[in-house]
Amino acid sequence: MKKYSDIISGAVLFVLAAVYYAMATQIKQYNSGLPGIVTSDFIPKVYGIAVMVLSAILIFRGIRDLKKARAPEKASRFPIDPAIVLVFLLLVIYVALLDTVGFTIMSTLFVLGLSYILLPKEKRTPKTCVAVFVVALVFSVAITLIFVKGFSLTLPMGILG
Repeated sequence: MKKYSDIISGAVLFVLAAVYYAMATQIKQYNSGLPGIVTSDFIPKVYGIAVMVLSAILIFRGIRDLKKARAPEKASRFPIDPAIVLVFLLLVIYVALLDTVGFTIMSTLFVLGLSYILLPKEKRTPKTCVAVFVVALVFSVAITLIFVKGFSLTLPMGILG
């Protein structure tokens, strides 16, 4: 089953991204007051398309690796990589708490958690965690300023607002 994990993970992720994209098309559109394509649903749609493309690449990579594999592998208890499940759970928590806690704080915590999950164990040092936290905080504050001040779009401010 392990040899099919990329294909299964990619297919599940593709379906979830397609549902996410469909939900993104339902977002009420607010423009920035300037002519152009940047509205409140632009970035969610870009994320949905990007995840669909990346999951399709994962599926094709899994098919390619399946054709190359000749040695039998031992069975795994999980057909899907546990890191993918953790990332999905982190995303669900992020969306669930976004309105309550706020975009800046939740985005910082999301990037920090995602980096911790995806970093190899030998790179999870306190120094790396501090560096990731600083980058995540700067990124979140910059995105907030760009969207709120630059595009005049509203983001959930949560406990900061």
